[in-house]
Amino acid sequence: MPRLSGPVFLSHASEDKEFVRRLDLRIREAGYSTWLDEHQMVPGDALANQISTAIERVGAFVVVISSAALQSRWLPYELQLAAHRAVTDRLRVIPVRLEEVPVPAEIKHLLYADFTGDFDRGFATVLDALTREATIAAEERERLYLYALVDRLILDVFDWRAIVPHGNEYQQFSFRAAGIEQPNGREIQIVVEIEDVHGHGTPPRPLGPAWLADFLDAEISQIELYALVVSRRPVEIDLPELEGTYGRVRVHSDPRRGAVYVVDISDRPGNDAERERIEMVRKDIERRERTRSYDAAADQDPV
Repeated sequence: MPRLSGPVFLSHASEDKEFVRRLDLRIREAGYSTWLDEHQMVPGDALANQISTAIERVGAFVVVISSAALQSRWLPYELQLAAHRAVTDRLRVIPVRLEEVPVPAEIKHLLYADFTGDFDRGFATVLDALTREATIAAEERERLYLYALVDRLILDVFDWRAIVPHGNEYQQFSFRAAGIEQPNGREIQIVVEIEDVHGHGTPPRPLGPAWLADFLDAEISQIELYALVVSRRPVEIDLPELEGTYGRVRVHSDPRRGAVYVVDISDRPGNDAERERIEMVRKDIERRERTRSYDAAADQDPV
């Protein structure tokens, strides 16, 4: 089961403690950890500091709305912290309506879980929201892991890596790059693109011919002679493969521009195999550069 990035914070009035304890138990039985004041705090704790620190670290924020909660002096404080983080750092806020009372303005735009009638029906709504948030959190962890992995592979295989600014007065962006230093002092710069699974369905949609056409048309692919694409999405493009890579490294060659290498690591082969695939890309680029140098020298020879 996907896990959240942190526990579930349960914001409530003390008058609703019996309901919240029941909700807390059901959430924990579903496999999620919780942050509940009576479990995490002891006499002498600074309440405001503890709450502020907790909300910065939780994976979801459940707020119980009732007549007592609307009178609580702590509810506006907790809602303000949660709303700020929801805007600046992504936090799923889940209103739980316990009674037929107005919903606070900070969360009036959000769908709420209705507990005014059946507890199980209301809890099913909360559980669905937590499951969706856990899936998003898992995809984000996968994305961050992939970016760190690619950066490490570039550092291992190439002579340098960098984030390179590009653009003009009206449009600017940055892209990842890797470099190969040549004996003649010239450097070969390679555009690096990463394809993760986030937002591409379950299982993720493969990279296909339409993706390749879009990439070749994109400005980033036209900056340098070579481009390296590392993908956690399966690659289903009919292109020549580098010898010995068994379809895991495909290459689109352009006589005018060089090559685009598409490295498929959707099989998660392990560190050594991932590095080997990237190393084969470097070797092929160096081979192409030797051929280009030979051809250039041949063109300059006197007849």
